[in-house]
Amino acid sequence: MKVLYWDEQSGRMKVKVESQDDLWALYNVVEKGDVVFARTSRELKGSSGTRRRAMTLGIRVEWTEFQPFTTRLRIHGIVIAHPEEYEVHGHHTINVDIGDEVTIIKEEGWPRHALERIEKACKRRAAV
Repeated sequence: MKVLYWDEQSGRMKVKVESQDDLWALYNVVEKGDVVFARTSRELKGSSGTRRRAMTLGIRVEWTEFQPFTTRLRIHGIVIAHPEEYEVHGHHTINVDIGDEVTIIKEEGWPRHALERIEKACKRRAAV
C-alpha cells in the first residue's frame, strides 16, 4: 500500500491499493461511520434510458465485505457527495480493486491500531 496523502488534523488519508493484502488491511481499517471517496460507476436514469456513468462518489460507510476470491473489497454506504451534474441519492457499493486509489476520512480521528495497520501495509510494500 502507498499513502498518497495524509492530513492528521482533518482525518483524511488517500491510499493506493497495491496487493490483496492491502485490501485486507483496508477491510480492517474502514469502519461504519467513516467517509470513503473513490472512483466508481453508477447507473443513472435519463430521458434516453438508463446509462452507466463513471464518477467519484463519497459514501458514509455502513458495512464492508472482503472477497478474496474476486480480489475485491466492497464498501457499502449512503451517498453523501457526488458530481454536481448528476442527481445521485441513496445507497451505493464501491468496489475497491488492486490499483485503485481510495480516500478515507475518520472524522473522530484515526485510532492507533488503524494507523499501525496502514504503516505495516506500507512497510510490506517496501520490503518487496
